[in-house]
Amino acid sequence: MVLNQKFKHGLAHCPTCATALVAPFGAAGKPARCKSCQSRFQIPSSEELFEEAVAYLIERESDGRVYDPFDVEFDHAS
Repeated sequence: MVLNQKFKHGLAHCPTCATALVAPFGAAGKPARCKSCQSRFQIPSSEELFEEAVAYLIERESDGRVYDPFDVEFDHAS
């Protein structure tokens, strides 16, 4: 993992309720709990987190949507 990559975020989906959850790349492979249904699951790999985030952004761009319903603040510090 690249230094500072732990400060970046990707997207994971709860395997029980499919709620989209923002997760830092540094959490890949670690246990988590869904804030929606309280299910426990393992955060996917950083590659999967990245791919889900890219898919999310492409979908929003292709639909012409600029509003982010997740209202996530990203750490842009280098």
